[in-house]
Amino acid sequence: MPHDRRFLIDGETHTLDLNVARGVGTNAQIAVRVPLRWRGGGFLDGLIDKWHQVFGLPNGDRPSFVENAFRVEA
Repeated sequence: MPHDRRFLIDGETHTLDLNVARGVGTNAQIAVRVPLRWRGGGFLDGLIDKWHQVFGLPNGDRPSFVENAFRVEA
């Protein structure tokens, strides 16, 4: 890990909601909401890693970090 890191926020989330609602009167409805949440690395991480490799850029020691985890450091 770099020694001079003031803060780091790393992670990507996706949320998909399925909502079903039915009116049961003039001012009332019944609804069901089913959220599907996913957390993990970005979908462009592979491309970014390759870019760093091709141009000899530091990778931030990315392979040492746990995958599929949202991380906040300060």
